[in-house]
Amino acid sequence: NYSWLLNLSWAHDTRDNTLFPNTGVYQRIYGEIGLPGLDLEYYKLEYKHSWYQPLNKYMTLMLNGELGYGDSYGSRDFPYFKHFYVGGVNSVRGYDTSAIGKYVYPAPGSTYAGYFEGGTKRVVGNVELFFPVPGLKDSSQFRLSTFLDAGDVWGASEAVNLGDLRYSVGAGVAWYSPFGPIKLVFAKALNPKNDGTN
Repeated sequence: NYSWLLNLSWAHDTRDNTLFPNTGVYQRIYGEIGLPGLDLEYYKLEYKHSWYQPLNKYMTLMLNGELGYGDSYGSRDFPYFKHFYVGGVNSVRGYDTSAIGKYVYPAPGSTYAGYFEGGTKRVVGNVELFFPVPGLKDSSQFRLSTFLDAGDVWGASEAVNLGDLRYSVGAGVAWYSPFGPIKLVFAKALNPKNDGTN
């Protein structure tokens, strides 16, 4: 495929700390378009909004919302390799990476595995409460959290239905190590599909 891509983004960040924020807002808008006249004529839009609010000297509440939308404006379908995905440590924890949404089963007798196809519409929401490790209230290197995640993706022919959202709950610990930030998460999927997929 031949294409020219145009990418535009805007970000606004008032967080007091990029690794362990306690107050402030982070917003980001991202757009991508395949320019007309070539093989890929599509566009993608993404929006992220994270809000941090201290509840007291030690506890911080974080609310995060993410939206994504993509479509084709030419004669071809939206390119599958540009699909949005949900599931895993960066969206809805407790589910396998990119394993939320429609699952495509292999044809009978096929040697190929099935796969999650993602979608052209994406919704993710996270509520997380951060607090210090007991006995280390003044430490800036460790932080515990408990969270509720939600999200899903829908294909081009599907309508967004918030009743489809997958949910998870869990807890995590973050360590600002000499080698960079390290996170360990324990999460449980609350409503995986009855067929065993996410």
